[in-house]
Amino acid sequence: MEKFPPVAAVTAMGPLGIVHLPRMWAKALQHATGHLNDDYIVGCGLDRAVSGALGIDMQEALSYIQTAKPTYHEFEAWVVARCGGTVGPDKVRAANEAILGITFDAQMAKEFRAELGLPQESKLDGAANLDTLDDWLQFHRWMTAS
Repeated sequence: MEKFPPVAAVTAMGPLGIVHLPRMWAKALQHATGHLNDDYIVGCGLDRAVSGALGIDMQEALSYIQTAKPTYHEFEAWVVARCGGTVGPDKVRAANEAILGITFDAQMAKEFRAELGLPQESKLDGAANLDTLDDWLQFHRWMTAS
């Protein structure tokens, strides 16, 4: 079975306007179907940050995706139902800030920049940016592998 990097960037958002939620769904669905590259982890890090900010149980979300294999719109509807029928602007803002505000510690950021071929003086340390750039690098490697 062919495995590949996540198909959605960290900063991708669906109709609810919540960043990373499409990526969480995509990674979990790829994992559930055996198509997620082994270098990626499901249910930790940014996945846990967005689920926590929304107040949904990460394991319940993963179980739903594993068993129902919902479309993204079905998954968003499931999230809304778990949030009491509505996801207001305050919750959207909190979820987005939870993701976009995460930075890697100095050592991890340094390792990401080195792997990505970025100059160390760039000081790029935001998890969303570095994770997305790493996805693109992994995608390139996957697409150009012989």
